[in-house]
Amino acid sequence: TSASELEGIRALSHYYGVPASDSLAVEHRDVVVKDRPADQVRAIYRELVAGPGEDHVALFPEGTELVNAYLTPRGTLYLDWNRTLVQGFHGGSGRERLLLESIVRTAAENLREVEKVAILVGGNPIETIGGHYDVLAPLAVSEWR
Repeated sequence: TSASELEGIRALSHYYGVPASDSLAVEHRDVVVKDRPADQVRAIYRELVAGPGEDHVALFPEGTELVNAYLTPRGTLYLDWNRTLVQGFHGGSGRERLLLESIVRTAAENLREVEKVAILVGGNPIETIGGHYDVLAPLAVSEWR
């Protein structure tokens, strides 16, 4: 067992927007991660929401926070965000698609067991973040790669 395994440092992949483009770029970071799956998920998304370290575009509205997270035995990851995710969102369908793709691909890349990602706000399912994509049903990872 290496020291990094004991400390729980993992190389994580996060997806951010590419300036003047409708695509995503991956950034790799070493993040201290706890053992409990919910804590791991929170650490992953805390980094994602904190924004890019390189010349990439942050996709989350300022002040967005992941409040809670849990993964079902069947591979659905529930991500419960604060209201800022919806209330602070500004942008068209392209921006909304990139945000959703960033959330889903970050889950898929870092948590192999995830097959679907459910977006909640304030503990409840929502219809949409910005009015362009229906997120009432969990998003299948296979459709967002």
